[in-house]
Amino acid sequence: MKKTIGLLSLSALMLSGLQAQEKLNTWTIGVHVGHLYDLPFEAADQDALGADDMSGLNGDFTEFDLGYGIYVEKQITPIWGIQAGFMMGDMTGANSNEYYEGSIANFDLGVTYNFTNLLLDKDETEWSFFGTVGGSWSEHEATRHLKLDGAQTGSIDEKAFVMNAGAGVRYNVSRRVRLELTSKFNYMFEDGLDGWEYDGARSDIYLYTSFGVGITLGKNDKAMHNTPKFSKNYFWAAESTKENMKPDSAYIAQSVEEAIANVKKINADQDDKIKDLEARLKAHNSLIEDLKKRKNDVADINIAKTVYFRTASTVLSPEDQIVLAEVAAYLKANKKLNVTLTGYADKFGSETFNSELRANRANAVRDYLVNSFGVKEDRISTDTNMDMVQGNDNQHLNRKVEIVVAQ
Repeated sequence: MKKTIGLLSLSALMLSGLQAQEKLNTWTIGVHVGHLYDLPFEAADQDALGADDMSGLNGDFTEFDLGYGIYVEKQITPIWGIQAGFMMGDMTGANSNEYYEGSIANFDLGVTYNFTNLLLDKDETEWSFFGTVGGSWSEHEATRHLKLDGAQTGSIDEKAFVMNAGAGVRYNVSRRVRLELTSKFNYMFEDGLDGWEYDGARSDIYLYTSFGVGITLGKNDKAMHNTPKFSKNYFWAAESTKENMKPDSAYIAQSVEEAIANVKKINADQDDKIKDLEARLKAHNSLIEDLKKRKNDVADINIAKTVYFRTASTVLSPEDQIVLAEVAAYLKANKKLNVTLTGYADKFGSETFNSELRANRANAVRDYLVNSFGVKEDRISTDTNMDMVQGNDNQHLNRKVEIVVAQ
C-alpha cells in the first residue's frame, strides 16, 4: 500500500512540475524495467551456519528478479540535468545453505551527465552516452529460509540510504522519444537486504540494469537533452548570448572614427615622405645634369662632403647614405674623378683603439660606395687623420669621414 501511494504521489509531482520552456524542451518523463541483481559481498562475520553472503542468480532458489519504475528529469543545460524517480521490485538470493525472498522500493534523486553533448558540436545527437550519480531512500523487506526444508531462519523490514552511480547509452528515436539502456551500481548502508543482519557488517551492494523509454514534453520543436552545448540550437539560440552579441553602436562608431583618423595620419605621413623623396630626386637629377655639362672640364671640380658616426661606431646612418649617393653620382658622371676618404675619431679611448676606428670608418664608406653603387676600388683612396676639434661639447664633430671628390 505504501509503495502504491508513493508511486501515485511521484506521478502527481511529475505532472505538476511540467512547464513550457522558451527555446528548448527540458522536461522528460520516463519508465523503465530491468534486472535487480544482489551482488556477492563479503560480510564482516558470517552467520551461524558458516555460510557466505547471498547473491542473485545463484541456483534453483533464485529468480531473474525484475524491477520497474518511473522518473522525471529536468535538463538544466545540455550537459547535466536533475532526475527524480521511484523504483520497486522483487529480489532473491542464495548461498550454499540458505536463500531469501524480498522486495525493495527506492525514492531516487540524482544528477545526469551527458558526455556526448560536451564533445560534439552537431545540431542534434542521435546516440549519446551519459553517466548518473545520486542517492536513494530505500525501504526493503526479506525473509530468509533454509534450503533443506524451507524453514524460516530470519526476516527483516528496514529503511536505509543508498548511494548509486551508473552509466548508460541513449538512442533518440525522435525529438520527443528516447530509448535508454542503463546500468547502476548501488551501495546500501545496511546489510539486511538478504533478511539477516551480520555482526559488524553495515552495508550491501546490488546492481540494477534497465531498459527505459522517455518522453520529452513541451511546446518547442527541439529537446535540450540531445542538443550539444556548442551547437547553434543552444549556444547561439540562448537569449543571454544574443544579448551579449548585440553590437555596441557607440563603441563601433568610436572604433570607426579612430580607424579613419589613423588612416588619415598614415596617408599624411606617406604624402610627406613622397614629397621629400620627390625633392631629393629633383636635386639628384639636377646634379646629374650639371655634371653632364661639366664632364669635359673636370679640373675645376672639387667636391667636399662629410658623414658623421655615433660614438665608437662605423655604421652609416640613412642620412649618410644619401650623401654617399650624391658622391657616387659625381663619380659615375665622370670617370676622370676620384675620391679620397679620410677617417677621424674623437679624443675618447686609447690611441690604439682610435687609430683602428679611423681606418674602419674610412673603409666603411669605401665599401658602401663599391658594394651599393659599383664604384671601382682603384678610384678610391683611404687615409686617416689625428687632427680633431677641441672641447668636450664638440667631440661629435670628430666622429666623421671627410670625402673629397677631385680629378
